[in-house]
Amino acid sequence: MKDPLAALVAAAIDDVGQRSVTDGSSNHAHHRQPDSALARELMAATEHAMFHGGAYPLTRFRAVKQRLLRLARPFLERQSVFNTAATAATVQLATQLRELRQDVALLRRELTYIKREPNTGVAIDAAVAVSPVRRLSDHVYAAFEEKFRGTAQDVGALQSEYLPIAMTLPTDAGPILDIGSGRGEWLDLLRRSGLPAYGLDTNAGFVAASVERGLDVRQEDGLQHLRALPRGSLAGVTAFHVVEHLEPEQVLQLVEDAALALAPGGALILETPNPQNLLVGSSTFYLDPTHRRPVHPLYLQFIVDKAGFDDAEILPLHPADPSCKDVGVTPAATPDALVTLVNGLLFGPQDYAVIGRLSPSS
Repeated sequence: MKDPLAALVAAAIDDVGQRSVTDGSSNHAHHRQPDSALARELMAATEHAMFHGGAYPLTRFRAVKQRLLRLARPFLERQSVFNTAATAATVQLATQLRELRQDVALLRRELTYIKREPNTGVAIDAAVAVSPVRRLSDHVYAAFEEKFRGTAQDVGALQSEYLPIAMTLPTDAGPILDIGSGRGEWLDLLRRSGLPAYGLDTNAGFVAASVERGLDVRQEDGLQHLRALPRGSLAGVTAFHVVEHLEPEQVLQLVEDAALALAPGGALILETPNPQNLLVGSSTFYLDPTHRRPVHPLYLQFIVDKAGFDDAEILPLHPADPSCKDVGVTPAATPDALVTLVNGLLFGPQDYAVIGRLSPSS
């Protein structure tokens, strides 16, 4: 009487032998007949081991094993091909999903522009940014910055704290773009650090002076230029003291278009006056007549996060009193705490930056 296990093994081999396998060099399916010799061999080995005891010839076991592997190989190869294709499809779907989300955000913004003028049917083009220097002559604004913002050396020293971030950017994918490059302090720092970068400004005097110093600066509107760039073509986008000159929809455009233009691992750096400092928010902000309105750090952080950046960071900067590093927001419980709170609100960070990074795998 034959062992049921042996019969089951034989049936399995018979079933495997009858399956269709695809030849690697052809698209035609070939049907293999049951390998009856293999079935008999495996049944004989099973019966010998179970009913007669003793060792079965090792060479015959190896022959059975090799024939089983030959039968299984086409199925294993198919599984490997499937696994590779499934992985590639998953990566592609993730990329397409990210691009779709960004496209939806852009469409929503465009719809908002169209709805702004329902009576006239005239859509407002958010790509047309009103340059701050258009409201003052170029030479007057240059003199204004020199007097009230500080010398180029002073500003360069302050901006040098961004260099550690710049050094981590994927500059093999593209350069760093500085929108509103002004006197070129940041571009000069990047050049001396060996990082590829170029700037945009609408002030002809700033552009001419920067070009004379060997910097790559072009007289163009930053928002229009950014929107026209191919996706993933920049390592970084920086804009120092620019967003306070823009309308809210233009700030949104800047952030969302930067997310599209940046390569995976790229970063967006936006620096602006800090309205949480009471002296800035109520007084010094309005010293510059080209400023539109202050931008709250939590709002700027929100729209950077919403555009697809990873965990946008708020970086407090430039306290009037170095001992007042933070602006207090909690009620003071003691006289000393009250003094600390007031000092923070009056002499704390005068500027802040929001820094957003794209995931390296995006």
